[in-house]
Amino acid sequence: MTEDIQTEDELTENELTNEQTGNLQVQTRIFSLDVSGRGAENPAVALCCAAYTKSFLATLAKDSEDEVCARLDGEEAYRKAMPPLQGSRNTRDFITCIAHGVLVDAIDNARAARLLCAAKVAHAMSRSKSRKQKSASGTK
Repeated sequence: MTEDIQTEDELTENELTNEQTGNLQVQTRIFSLDVSGRGAENPAVALCCAAYTKSFLATLAKDSEDEVCARLDGEEAYRKAMPPLQGSRNTRDFITCIAHGVLVDAIDNARAARLLCAAKVAHAMSRSKSRKQKSASGTK
């Protein structure tokens, strides 16, 4: 008798067994980010949280016992989803994502300090560039 049994590698998020789904729901409540509240009002933060959760669940779908790797994968996805440091709006959103990431433990303090330093440099360069443009247009 041939049975249609899928290995864990063949399962996708949408094809999880009931037992795995129940287990993932419990683990998600314990280990994934809470995107409710004020942080979710910012689209950049919501995007980062969604990236974290998607990556977290994908890792747990592969190995439901590996919560540490799921968190690490989620943290990496959160950082990769942060806006690029181009323009003042993106820089503000970047900083907001860092702050929220620290609050929900998606970014550790040491990494947050380095990211904030990068944001500070980007902001300074942006201000310098806009000053040069203003002075060049004012001398014509």
